[in-house]
Amino acid sequence: MVTGLELSDTRAYYAKMKYNLEIIKEPIESEYWSAYQENYDVVTLRDVMSM
Repeated sequence: MVTGLELSDTRAYYAKMKYNLEIIKEPIESEYWSAYQENYDVVTLRDVMSM
């Protein structure tokens, strides 16, 4: 299974429709992700801006 994280409504919709991906709209700092610790084989970050 491939899961994506995208906060933009437009981009999340595009990824879901075009690639049939499961898109989660929760920030990486959210408590939502604590339930999934150690459950992912690969994590990539692309087009990320850090301030």
